[in-house]
Amino acid sequence: MKYPDELCQLVIRNMTIIEEAPSVVAEVQKILFTAINERIRQRVAKRGRDAWDGVYSLLTDERNSQTTFKPADWPRDEDDNYKAYYTLWCEDKSDLAYWLSHAIGLRNDPLSLRFIAIKELGEVTVKENKKRCQDFYTDTPTLQQAGFLYDKENNVIYLSFELDAETLATEYPDFDKALEPLDKALDALFSVHNVFDGFVKKLK
Repeated sequence: MKYPDELCQLVIRNMTIIEEAPSVVAEVQKILFTAINERIRQRVAKRGRDAWDGVYSLLTDERNSQTTFKPADWPRDEDDNYKAYYTLWCEDKSDLAYWLSHAIGLRNDPLSLRFIAIKELGEVTVKENKKRCQDFYTDTPTLQQAGFLYDKENNVIYLSFELDAETLATEYPDFDKALEPLDKALDALFSVHNVFDGFVKKLK
C-alpha cells in the first residue's frame, strides 16, 4: 500500500510521539476502562446488590479478566461458571491493535454489550444452540427495536456503542459526559432484560 506523502511526512516529524505511543495508549486504555468498568458496576448495583453478580476488570488487572454481569439466579455449571451472562466486548473485524480504537468506533469496530448463552444451557449441541439463539432473536422484535443485532458466527446477541474521541480527550482523565453512549446502551439492555431473563429461565 502506498501512503500519501503528507501522511509519511507527518510520521517522520512525529517519530518521538509514535515511539512512545504504545505505552501512552496502554495507560489511557487502563484509565478509560477503569471508568467504564466502574460505570457498569454502579449501574448493575442499582438493580440490587445481592440480585446480580459481576466481574468488572476488562483491561485493568494482570489476569486480563473480562467484564461480565448477570442475575445471581441464572444457571451455573458444576464449576460455578454461569451458563448465560452479559459481557462487554468489541466487534473486532479489522484487527485493530488497541481497545481504545474500538472504544471510539474506529473502522466501524465499536464496543458492544453482548448476551451469551453457552451450549451447556439446556444440554444441546453447538449447532442446536446457535439455532435456538438465532430463533430467539428473530422471534423477539423488542430486541431489534432496542437496537440489538445477532452475530451468527459468534452466536451472540449484541448492542454496539462508541464513545466520542473529542469528548474523551477533553474530559481525560475524568470521564462523565464521554460515557453517556455507554449509559444509553445499558439503558437499552436493561429495558429488555426481562426478555433475556425469560429466555434463560425457560431453558433452565
